[in-house]
Amino acid sequence: MPRVHPAVFLALAILSLAACEQKAPEPAVPTAAQLAADAAQAGLHAAAEPFKALTKTAFTAKPVDLDKAIAAAMASAERARPALPAEAKSKLKAQLDAIAAARPAGDRAGIALASVEVYRLLASLASPGPTPVEVNFLDYAGLRYDAGLKARPLRWEDMIEAAAFGQEKWSAIANGVTDAALRQRMSSALTDMAVAAQRKDATLAAGAATRELALVDLLEAYAASHATSMPH
Repeated sequence: MPRVHPAVFLALAILSLAACEQKAPEPAVPTAAQLAADAAQAGLHAAAEPFKALTKTAFTAKPVDLDKAIAAAMASAERARPALPAEAKSKLKAQLDAIAAARPAGDRAGIALASVEVYRLLASLASPGPTPVEVNFLDYAGLRYDAGLKARPLRWEDMIEAAAFGQEKWSAIANGVTDAALRQRMSSALTDMAVAAQRKDATLAAGAATRELALVDLLEAYAASHATSMPH
């Protein structure tokens, strides 16, 4: 029997191993449509911010500044509109119409309440980031509560609902916050918001809302530095 040269054995072995190995799948390349959709979703975070700002200043801004804030929010909504599903577009239009109707009537509470609902809508549809959407909802709860407190007459029932909404969203992420002091302070602020609304205690309500909104800022910073441990 003829002998096979060692180099031939080596070549055959290499070929055999190569044939047995499974080729690793190539990473999927996102399509242009996927990239556009991702960009649009990410843009919803930015689109929500002018409505947050409008909510905060609706009661105190000078008329000229209020008009500028409304215009900025409206322009932001128009940029976001193509990324929204049909039902969300309908909800967005209803709130924008409410803002437009409230401005000539001098209804600052109407502007604030409609604006904060747009903030909630856009924030709820934005792609998840390092900050859980529940943190945005806590921001919404505080802003909605504060708007009800500043309205005349005060909107106690609305404030009760806003406090309950905030407590519900907080319960979904509280266990993921390892900073015990921050966790306790947020729980306390939300409890005080609920108690104040039930008792119709405007002083307690104002203090609790201020604390809650300040704690949301701290929670955002915490979430940014603990992205892997926070539930999403």
